[in-house]
Amino acid sequence: MNGERLSIQPVWGTGGRKLSYGVLDTAETLLDSIDDLAEVLDRLTMKYTAVEEDVVIEEKQNEADYDEGDLGINVIPPSPPKTTPAQEEPKPTGSRRRTSADFSMFRKLKSCLDSTRHLIGSLRSEKGRLMKRQLSVECRMSELEDYKKHMKQDLNSLNDLVDLLTERICRQEVTIADALEAREQLHAERDDLQARLETAEALCTELSEDNENLMKENHQLKDHYGDTNFRLRNQELKYENEVLSVENVKLKELVRDLTESNIVQTGSTKSSGKELQLSVTSLPDVVRGQGKVKTISVSEDVETGYLSASF
Repeated sequence: MNGERLSIQPVWGTGGRKLSYGVLDTAETLLDSIDDLAEVLDRLTMKYTAVEEDVVIEEKQNEADYDEGDLGINVIPPSPPKTTPAQEEPKPTGSRRRTSADFSMFRKLKSCLDSTRHLIGSLRSEKGRLMKRQLSVECRMSELEDYKKHMKQDLNSLNDLVDLLTERICRQEVTIADALEAREQLHAERDDLQARLETAEALCTELSEDNENLMKENHQLKDHYGDTNFRLRNQELKYENEVLSVENVKLKELVRDLTESNIVQTGSTKSSGKELQLSVTSLPDVVRGQGKVKTISVSEDVETGYLSASF
């Protein structure tokens, strides 16, 4: 280290980056510096561990020599242990002898190094956790972006659906209005047909009553006038018709004779267009009207020659 201090400048969100990224950069710089310090301390540990062991052995040997001197026992001092060339260091003239107390600061530094290594491990695990959390957050953010895109698409689809439903609702309202108007017309027609139906029912009732009355009269007539009576009456009418036909022929001959005689007496044919008043007492009973004297008006058509008589 050569007496140089660590220069760690914390970064707090510089360069347009967020504060969390600046803290991570500062922590990474601190971890790198602590790693360098750990390497230096490892080298110091390898270098001074052997020296510390030699010092401890030498101190124990000196204590043993001191104890033997006090007891008056002559003991040949043992030769010092051989050291490796890497562990041997030239001792300057006039320097004091090292003791185990000289390594107390090194032990404290070593314990601090162990604590620092433990802290480094904790920081690295925390860094890994933060990185995982960052990746998780980024994944969540990407999922959130996808969700936002899907939400926008769903909103657009929903807006289109709302427009379509609004158009359909307008059409349905128009259809309902037309249906209401048609229903009102149907109600009016129904009322008219109901009135006509009531009139027809009343007429049917009246006609039914008339039909019943006519049927009663028909039954009465059938009871009063049987088929035999109708046949006899029909035969009588036929007979009277034949008699009237014969009398009509005789009447025409009589009228013609009377007309001719009248023409001969007057000596003129101008009376053909006049009506003649005749007293028909010599006609049959049917023509004379049961003995009553009737006046007959006779007229002759000049063009056709037909005679017409009226009572």
